[in-house]
Amino acid sequence: MIGYKIHKQDIQKLENKLNKIDLKVIGDLEKEFGITASMIQVRAKKDAPVDTGFLKSSINFGKTSKGVFVQASAKYSAAVEFGTKPHKIRAKNKSVLYSSKTKTFFGKEVNHPGTKGQPFFFDNAKIEIRQLLKRLENKIKRLLWEKQCIMLEKELIQL
Repeated sequence: MIGYKIHKQDIQKLENKLNKIDLKVIGDLEKEFGITASMIQVRAKKDAPVDTGFLKSSINFGKTSKGVFVQASAKYSAAVEFGTKPHKIRAKNKSVLYSSKTKTFFGKEVNHPGTKGQPFFFDNAKIEIRQLLKRLENKIKRLLWEKQCIMLEKELIQL
C-alpha cells in the first residue's frame, strides 16, 4: 500500500499562523485539503495501469479525525509505482510454477528480471499539492488585500 496524509495538526498550525495576522480561514483549509485529496484520487485513477482493474479500484481518499488521506491499498501498489529489482520467484505450495495467462509451466524457481516503475500516484500528488499551494496563496493575498482596504477605509473615515 502507498499513500499520502495531511495531518490535522499541520492544518491547525497553518490556521494559527494565519489567525495571528487576523486572517480568518478556519474551515476553508480543511475544505481545500479535501478537494486536493479528491483530485489526487482522480488523477491517480486516470494514470493507474490496468490489468484486472483492482489497482485502480483500490485508490481512494477520506477524512479521519487526524486529517485527510489518499491511498492505493492494493498490496502491489508500491511495486507498480516504483518498479522492482530482479528477484527469484519460487514455487511455494506446488512442485512447479505455472502461468495460467500463458498456460506455461516453469521449474521450481524463475529469475524474474524486475519491472520498470509505472508512476501513477506520487507525481499526481505533487501536481495537486502545488495547485493547493497556489489556491491558498491566492486566498491569502485576497484576504490581505481586503484587510488592507478595510484599514484604508477606516483611515479615510477618520479624516
